[in-house]
Amino acid sequence: MIATSRFLLWLPRPGKTPDPAWLRRWQSVAARAGLEAVEWGPLRLAVAPGPAPRPQPPAVPIAVLDAWPLRLPHLPAATGPVDVRWAERHAQMFNLLRWDGRQLTVESDAIGLKPAHVAETADGWLMASAIADILACEPALARPVDPVAIQFLFIGRGIWEDRTVHQQVRRLKAGAVYRWTPDGGLSVTRERRWQLPVPEPAMSWDDFRRQQDAQITRLMDQTLADRPEPLALSLSGGYDSRLLASEAAARGVRPLALTFGAAHTREARAAAEIARILGLPHRSLPYRRDIILGQLDRLSDWFEGCVDVSLGQAAAVEDFGLPPLRMIQGFAGDVIAGSFTARLKPGDDASLDAIARSIVGYYWPTAPDFAGVIGLPADREALEASVRADLGDDSPPVSAFIRWCWEDHLRRYTCGLLVASQSAADLLMPYYDLDYVTFWARVPMEGLRHRAWFKRWFAERHPELGQVPHPEALDQMIAQTQPARAVEWVGRQCYKVAERLLGTPRLAATLRALGRTTYIYDGPNLTSRWHQQQIFQMMEDYRPILRQQFGLELQPDYIPALTDKRGKNTQPARMLLTLAAYAGHLHRTLAPEDRTVQPAERPETARQKAEAAS
Repeated sequence: MIATSRFLLWLPRPGKTPDPAWLRRWQSVAARAGLEAVEWGPLRLAVAPGPAPRPQPPAVPIAVLDAWPLRLPHLPAATGPVDVRWAERHAQMFNLLRWDGRQLTVESDAIGLKPAHVAETADGWLMASAIADILACEPALARPVDPVAIQFLFIGRGIWEDRTVHQQVRRLKAGAVYRWTPDGGLSVTRERRWQLPVPEPAMSWDDFRRQQDAQITRLMDQTLADRPEPLALSLSGGYDSRLLASEAAARGVRPLALTFGAAHTREARAAAEIARILGLPHRSLPYRRDIILGQLDRLSDWFEGCVDVSLGQAAAVEDFGLPPLRMIQGFAGDVIAGSFTARLKPGDDASLDAIARSIVGYYWPTAPDFAGVIGLPADREALEASVRADLGDDSPPVSAFIRWCWEDHLRRYTCGLLVASQSAADLLMPYYDLDYVTFWARVPMEGLRHRAWFKRWFAERHPELGQVPHPEALDQMIAQTQPARAVEWVGRQCYKVAERLLGTPRLAATLRALGRTTYIYDGPNLTSRWHQQQIFQMMEDYRPILRQQFGLELQPDYIPALTDKRGKNTQPARMLLTLAAYAGHLHRTLAPEDRTVQPAERPETARQKAEAAS
C-alpha cells in the first residue's frame, strides 16, 4: 500500500491512444505539484510523498490510500488486504484506490470528507485530490461555471452534492464506488451510500438511555484505544464537545482543551468553566484580525471555492504554537442530537419533493439578488430539483433528510475545518460513525425536538457539567463559583442597560460593527465595518479576474444587491469574497506567466456616490 495526501490520476478512454504532448503536460503538472509518478499498469498515477518508503520495481502497489497528511504517520502497517473497512477504522476520512491488474476501484469515506474530484476529457478521465491539478491538465474545464453550485454556495455557505464551481469538474459522490476497466471505461454506483432507518415511536426513554450509554462508551474507547499523544480537544462550550471532554477525563486522559474565539463570548466562558470542573489544561485564543483577509490565497488553495472562506478560522490552531498533535473534534451535534431534524415543519416529511422544498426554503432567506451582484439569475426551482435528485428514491423522507444533513449540510463545515487544520492537527471525530448515526436516526421525534433526550441523558451521566448552561441559554449565568458569578452578573447588568438605551437590534449592529459580538465565530466571519470595507475594496481588484476565469460580471452597483432577504449582507459578502478569491487563486496558479489581465480602475460604488453627494 502507498499512503499519500494528494494524488493525480488519468484513466484512458477505451481504445484511445494517449497523446504524447498531453502526457508531457500531465507529467509537468504532477511535477509542479510535487507528486511522484507510480507505475500502475495502463494508468497514469502520481502521488505526494508519504511517510513510508515507496515499493521498489517490479512491485506494483495494490492500493493507494489518500488521507489527511497528519493521519499518515499514525496508520498501522497493513498485514493483509487494504479495503474500505480497514480504511474506515484507521484513516476515517479517505479515498482508496485499488488496482488488481484488470479493474481500478475508487471508494471514499461514506460522507466524502476527504475531497477528491473527477472530470471527463476527450481522451479519458482525470481524478485528483485538488481541482487545480485537473484544471492545470485541462484549462478548458474551468468554464462554464455551474450556476446551481454558485447559488448553493451563497445560501448554504458551501457547495452541496457532487458539484463544484466548475460545471465539468465534479466531486466524488458521497457513498459512491467508481470502477474503471481498460475495455469498459468508467462507471459509478452509489452502493456504499448510508441507508438509515426511520424514527421508532415505540423507543422508550430507558431504551434510549441504555443504547446511548453503550454507543458513547464504544466510541470513546475506540478513539482513545492507542492513547494518542500529544492530544488536544476542541472545546467550544456546547454539549457535544463537553461530552467528549468529560468522557476523556473519566478515562484518565487529560487532553489540552483549546477554545478558538474571543474570550468574552459565552462559548469561551462556558468552555473555561467546563475545563475548570474537569481539571483539564485550557487555552483560549482570540482570532487575529487578518485570520481570513491576510491569507486569502492560502485558504483558496485549500477550499477551492467550495466552502465559506471564513471557515479558515480553524487555521488558528497554528497560532497556539503547538507541535503537530491529534485533536478530538465533536462537531456533529446539529444532526446526532436532533436540533436540525427538529426544523422540519408539519407537512415537510410528506414526500421527498416536500423535503427538497423544505431544505431550499430553509436556506433561501440568505440569498442575495444574484442578478444584481454577478448577473446570474436566481433559480430556486433548479435548486429544488437538484436537491430532490440527490435525495434519491431509496429512503423514506425523514431518513433521506438525515442522510442529506450528513452529506451536505454538515460536510461543508467539517471539510472546511479539516482542510484548514490539516497542517497542524489530525482531527479525531468520534461522532462520524455509521452505527452511532443509525442509532440517532431511530430516535423518535419527541426525543429529538430541542435535544430533549440528549440533555436529559447528559444531565444524568455528568450532573456537575449539566449545571453549566449551554451558551445559547442567554438568561442563565455560566460561572458556577464566586466571585466569577459576581463579575458575570455585573457584565450582564451593563449589557441590559445598553440594550435599554439603544434597543436590541441597534446594540447588536453596533457590536457587529466593532467586531465584538457575543457569538464566538463572528471575528473571522468578517462582520466588523473594517472587514466589510476591505472586502468591497478587494472586490474591485477581483472584478476583471472574475470575468476572465468564470465569465461572471460583477455589477457596477452590486453592494445594495448583496443584502439578503433577512436584510443582512454579511454572509453574501463573504460568499462573494470566497468566489472571487478562488478566481484570483486560479489566475495566479494556473497561468503565472500570463499577466495580461490587470485590475481595472475602480468605478464609483454606491457608497462612494452617496458620500460624494453628501
